[in-house]
Amino acid sequence: ALPTDVQRMDLSQTLGLLAVADGDPSSVKLLEPASLATVLALPVPGPVRDVGFADDGTTLVAVVGDATSAAVCAWQLKGSDDGLRVRRERCAPLPGVPLRLAVSPDGERLAVATDAGSTPVMDVRRLEIEVSIETPSAIRDLVWYDPSRPGPPVPEWSDEGPPTLSVGRLPGPSDR
Repeated sequence: ALPTDVQRMDLSQTLGLLAVADGDPSSVKLLEPASLATVLALPVPGPVRDVGFADDGTTLVAVVGDATSAAVCAWQLKGSDDGLRVRRERCAPLPGVPLRLAVSPDGERLAVATDAGSTPVMDVRRLEIEVSIETPSAIRDLVWYDPSRPGPPVPEWSDEGPPTLSVGRLPGPSDR
């Protein structure tokens, strides 16, 4: 069964595993998608807020924490005939309680929205902050947009001005 209180999840097509953020204060879980059986539970230093797969789908990233401490953790995973192995594990502190994370389309960078209005952008392999985007209030949702990948169309008014309603030619009074 799916863990209770699942808030976020991400699928690695490379590993064939589902990572879930369910607020567990001690681990992030990797599940087998068909049966939802736990394959591996990775220890974390606080409640799991969000998860995502980076690189080619073999690096799991999780943001964890609460008002007392917060961190971003990454695990480089490798599937084998013997099961799943953790090749490398690391964590780095965050400047606020994490709300959401977004992995860049190339899988090399990570952005983390925090409750303090700070959004650090970091290298996934080193977990070092490259730049921090400051906003007056917390960003509640975060998506990394790649214009070269197909996806939902961006409304044409978003860059050119306000939307206009075009209903075609309305019949004149004599045509009614």
